[in-house]
Amino acid sequence: MDVKQRMQELAQARYGREPAQCGDGELYRVLLQLTQELAQARPAPQGERKLYYFSAEFLIGKLLSNNLLALGIYDEAKQALAQCGKSLAAIEDVEPEPSLGNGGLGRLAACFLDSIAALGLPGDGVGLNYHYGLFKQEFHLSHQFEQPNPWIDDDSWLIPTGTEFEVPFGFGPVKAKLFDIAVPGAHSGVANRLHLFDVEHPAPAPQEGIDFDKTDLPAHLTSFLYPDDSDEAGRLLRVYQQYFMVSAGAQLILKELDERGFAPEAISDHVAIQINDTHPSMVIPELVRLLVGRGLSMDAAVEQVSKTCAYTNHTILAEALEKWPLAFIETVAPQLPPILRELDARRALVHQLEDDILHMEGTEFMEKQYHVVLIQDPEQKVFSIRETIGVDQYHGFFERLYREAGARGLVQAGPIQMLYHDEEFSPEHSDVEAQMVVAQDGPDVKVKPACLCAAVRHRGPYENLHLAYDALCAWLAGHTDYQICGPAMDRYFGDPDNTPPGQLETGVLFPVKKV
Repeated sequence: MDVKQRMQELAQARYGREPAQCGDGELYRVLLQLTQELAQARPAPQGERKLYYFSAEFLIGKLLSNNLLALGIYDEAKQALAQCGKSLAAIEDVEPEPSLGNGGLGRLAACFLDSIAALGLPGDGVGLNYHYGLFKQEFHLSHQFEQPNPWIDDDSWLIPTGTEFEVPFGFGPVKAKLFDIAVPGAHSGVANRLHLFDVEHPAPAPQEGIDFDKTDLPAHLTSFLYPDDSDEAGRLLRVYQQYFMVSAGAQLILKELDERGFAPEAISDHVAIQINDTHPSMVIPELVRLLVGRGLSMDAAVEQVSKTCAYTNHTILAEALEKWPLAFIETVAPQLPPILRELDARRALVHQLEDDILHMEGTEFMEKQYHVVLIQDPEQKVFSIRETIGVDQYHGFFERLYREAGARGLVQAGPIQMLYHDEEFSPEHSDVEAQMVVAQDGPDVKVKPACLCAAVRHRGPYENLHLAYDALCAWLAGHTDYQICGPAMDRYFGDPDNTPPGQLETGVLFPVKKV
């Protein structure tokens, strides 16, 4: 592109004048349109896996010079302006700075987006389209006064996409409208995007200062970055903002995954989510919720999300970590607390065997392949079904367990497990009981009491599980002061029907008593 010629064309089209007769503000808009055309014409980087960088803020700064440099036309634009008697530095001063960030966390996010675009890697930012920033600092008679810091006008870096999502708040749905900012990569020939979500009808700036009605949520979700949280309304508003961002962002990810032709069951193969500090962390339970809504089992959804999300920590000080009462989440997004409780219960149960190994002596067996430990298995609320069936019917048996638990409105809160009630196991017909650890009481929910267990952990195909049983039997033979006092149990860490055989992890437990 001939930059000088295109500047002349745009100046004539917009203002009916040559660039030399245009003011600095007019030339800024000419250059903004020129760089937008070039940046939007660039293709997005291609790759098997795409990154989505979630951040409450992006301190991107003024973009004109940055984009001219990334597009490789900075010197040409500067020379064309000089020939008109104009200064690029003076035009840069006219540009309003996007009020999307404040400090180091936001600057890190902006630099990261620039870097991956320059490297030609597929990755977009996800945030909120704040209208008035943190605040504009003014001083009168040695006193500071906070004022709104507006930056959006008819000519800005924002690109309307026409994409909208509904965010399901406790008080009702709110529409999230998507705007993009192009992020051209230096010397890469590609451009990523910064995705910014906005409300449908943003509130005007406050008449004075930065005080506003924090309870008018549909209008003020994108007014200010980090609104005043000295009262409960302000603290709740921050949680509403965060859920607005992550719910709309997670919906965008699934939309783009579908457009790329990939199934949600394989999201971790094609998507990476980086959570920049605590603010976007609700994307984890929200993505679990959306995947379950698309037909994944809870086990499969949790596994996929755990392989998709990563977290950047910005402090080691506990008092600096953002924490919200669960009651806030129940108000803002009541669909999330059941998932949060289940994730917490799963974490406790999945890691229990490892935790207990740190405190108990065991016996090595079969060249250290298995390590038998004694654990105190906790009391659990379980929903179960029991039947005499063959091994070839186990798959349908687990499906029935999920189906019947779902019909009763039960929420899974731990691994699935199978109890064997026969004294001798038969692959053709055995008295078995499939159990689901659940979060709530109910007429069909019973309490499995705590008990002492000898346990091993097996990783690999189910047909090799007998080796774990051999290890336990050998341990009992050498420890005659312990006797089995209940049915043997397999505890599945993951979905037994949807986990590849080589990756299936199973805990085998024998209830025992000391004699």
